[in-house]
Amino acid sequence: MSKVCLVNYFMWPVLSGTQVDNVNTGGEEVQHSLLAKALSQAGTDVSVVTGDFGQKDGSRHHGVSVHKTFKMSAGLPGARMLYPRLTHLLRALRRADADVYYVSCAGPVVGYIAAYCKLYRKRFVFRAAIDADCELQPLYLKHRHELPIYRFGLRNTQTRLVQSEKQRSSLARNYGLDSEIAGMLVDWPETMLPIADRPVDVLWLANLKPAKRPDWIPSVCDLLPGLAIQIAGGKDANRPDLYDLVSNYASSHGNVEFHGAVPYTRSIELFDQTKIFINTSEFEGFPNTYLQSWARGIPVVATYDPDGLIRKRGLGVAVSSPADLAGAVNHLLSAPAELDACSQRCIRFMEEKYKNDIVLQPYRKAFGIAP
Repeated sequence: MSKVCLVNYFMWPVLSGTQVDNVNTGGEEVQHSLLAKALSQAGTDVSVVTGDFGQKDGSRHHGVSVHKTFKMSAGLPGARMLYPRLTHLLRALRRADADVYYVSCAGPVVGYIAAYCKLYRKRFVFRAAIDADCELQPLYLKHRHELPIYRFGLRNTQTRLVQSEKQRSSLARNYGLDSEIAGMLVDWPETMLPIADRPVDVLWLANLKPAKRPDWIPSVCDLLPGLAIQIAGGKDANRPDLYDLVSNYASSHGNVEFHGAVPYTRSIELFDQTKIFINTSEFEGFPNTYLQSWARGIPVVATYDPDGLIRKRGLGVAVSSPADLAGAVNHLLSAPAELDACSQRCIRFMEEKYKNDIVLQPYRKAFGIAP
């Protein structure tokens, strides 16, 4: 049976359930953690390569071996990627001693791991994390030299996975490369309150960076007076003003509570209490927060609708402006029967498409794991 290694620098806090100062995890850290645990529970030998956050190298969590690379502060400016960062990454890959290595998100690490796998005759699997990963100029590549390294990685991947038809089309159009759609895993709730009994009317949860458009929050909340609104998300080091904007707004509005950055376990508690989830992003991949919402029967009112699922399947309301978003929220909350019907559609959709055994199939195929 194939030994599988998942590589994600920031996944340690999610996998271990610990809070690490100045580290904001997102959907990909959640997905790597859920995938590692699901594969391990299914009997696969799984390891992960992650950052050095003070944990013991080689420790095991949920049956998953953890190999650490480097501290966030490691290296001198201008030399960080070569030493010690790259060397520590390569050493961790060797310690994992896997047959298959998996990474998601555009970045030079895709090229580095592809080269490692090519040299040592290992299998390499890549998955796009957001739509921009499939564009000619991926969003989060910071330096000019990173693009050719990333493109080398894409072209030397045995299997490319994507989250949506849109991403598959973009990868084929921009790079001439084929790919397969792979869904995302979900932390399913053990019990659920009826949607009408949940104490939180509206939840917004994401890291407060420009692409998520947290600057829309005051405009939306002004149109939702009297509703119990919860907001959570970590600070973007490049745009701390967005965090301050939301924090200051919440402190002056009694119906809005701002939690700042929250650990993954706390985010799940917030979903469990919520009636409606809102998203104001300009673009995404396939948001983990949508799946967490739908699995709990929470309609999603959002500006980003992956492959038109919200509109086609009636899983909430797709909108295009703060006014439309607030209007849709007010409408659903003023129509209990409609809210409940939408909630039930969300649960049925998730049970049909996103049970773990269904979602794992394309990953098992990509990793060469027998059904």
